[in-house]
Amino acid sequence: MMQNEHPEANSPELLRSKLALETALIGWRELEVHHARGTVVRVDASLDLVDVAFELIQDNKHQFQLWMDAGVVGTVEDEDAHAWHQENTGVWALVVAPWVLVQYRLERPAAERLQ
Repeated sequence: MMQNEHPEANSPELLRSKLALETALIGWRELEVHHARGTVVRVDASLDLVDVAFELIQDNKHQFQLWMDAGVVGTVEDEDAHAWHQENTGVWALVVAPWVLVQYRLERPAAERLQ
């Protein structure tokens, strides 16, 4: 089947849905090798991880520069990486090869949210 027969296959909504499905909570220790290679990108919790991945795929350099200038996208600081290792912290991750986008969200335990 030709891709032209399904124009929705290239739709932004479909791509965002696929990215959302590929997002997962993973232990930082499993990502340390990528951090050592310099391929991990920190995404602040104020941003939507899927939106950032979408803009990366679109090669939106202008938006990334704005985010980097604002300090909401960048490298994982060594002190954060060390703390996450010590605490075996879970982070949300999304791979947009060769990059691994990670986002740490401080959330209350489910039991506390139910009260």
